[in-house]
Amino acid sequence: MSKKIALFFAFVLVSSAMVFAQGSLDYSRTLMTEEGGYQWYKLEGNGKLGAQSRDGRTIVPMDYYSSIMYHRGWFYVKSNGSEGAYSPQGEYVIPLSRGYSFICFHKEEGRVGYFGAQRGNKEGACDMTGKEVLPIQYADVIYSTSEDRFKYKDNSGEWHVTDIRLDANGRAVGGRANINNGNGESGGSANSRNSNNNNGGKRSLGDRMR
Repeated sequence: MSKKIALFFAFVLVSSAMVFAQGSLDYSRTLMTEEGGYQWYKLEGNGKLGAQSRDGRTIVPMDYYSSIMYHRGWFYVKSNGSEGAYSPQGEYVIPLSRGYSFICFHKEEGRVGYFGAQRGNKEGACDMTGKEVLPIQYADVIYSTSEDRFKYKDNSGEWHVTDIRLDANGRAVGGRANINNGNGESGGSANSRNSNNNNGGKRSLGDRMR
């Protein structure tokens, strides 16, 4: 009986982390199981990282990323201090070339979401297609569910409402934020924002564990 058990565990280990060869590239494939049961393969070899679906479809092509992770529906890659994002379908939604230091997807219960993006200590936002809809120049950016608009905090700490909203497909529609003159309807304080966004307000950096 003990011999059978030992063989069983040996099979499990080989199944979860297998070594493959593709051309001149040798890489390991490790099965990752996320909260909620979503599974994918992490690829690693010759200093490169990538991701595959359970059926072997490429999601993130192997490249010289320093890290790769999955969080709440999106794959995040990092290289030279910049972050990018891929969809589970393999769409390169936010490229590393933008130089965002941090990206995080925000979503309200039953509503479409958006990406909060940072460069240093400044924030902006991208819609679900990856289009940058608020430039990376604000102290804080949120999507107000009560006003159905993006809001931003200027350097003086005052909140302003933009005329940019998200449609049913997560695409931004409307004009741009009042970037230069700061004119705009007051959006209230961060505390009032939290009360309006009980289930999906802005997450802190610590909400996405690395």
